[in-house]
Amino acid sequence: MGIVTAKLQPLICQGFDAWLIAKIRFMILVNFVATLEIIVGVNIPVGFLSRFDVFMVQTI
Repeated sequence: MGIVTAKLQPLICQGFDAWLIAKIRFMILVNFVATLEIIVGVNIPVGFLSRFDVFMVQTI
């Protein structure tokens, strides 16, 4: 372990954690939308969903 590696490791771990949390949040959201669709019994238009995905990616 070099000095540079030792200094970079916390940053890399932090970034990975943030990415993981974002991914988990996104999965929960997708599951929530799917559950909502089943409960309400409506089909959310694909166009809306894809726009929503783009919005989520930008937010993350």
